[in-house]
Amino acid sequence: MEKRIGTIIILLRDIAQAHTVNRILSNFSSLIIGRQGVPSRTQDIGIISIILEATTDEFGALSGQLGRIRDIHVKSALFPASDINF
Repeated sequence: MEKRIGTIIILLRDIAQAHTVNRILSNFSSLIIGRQGVPSRTQDIGIISIILEATTDEFGALSGQLGRIRDIHVKSALFPASDINF
């Protein structure tokens, strides 16, 4: 299966869930190219953006695990394979 470049944006509506999110991200660390975490200055939320190089199955596995966490919202996007030359 071919690898693709994509991103996952994670909205933490409960900062107490950060340790669970970090544990899952650590399990997928070999796929992560870059990561940025930003706390909200006006609300008690956090936003994490992840850039990955992974197969669609790996993207789905990571997104699925994150999406099952209470008070966590996940959005993902993949570039078409034709846009990337590996």
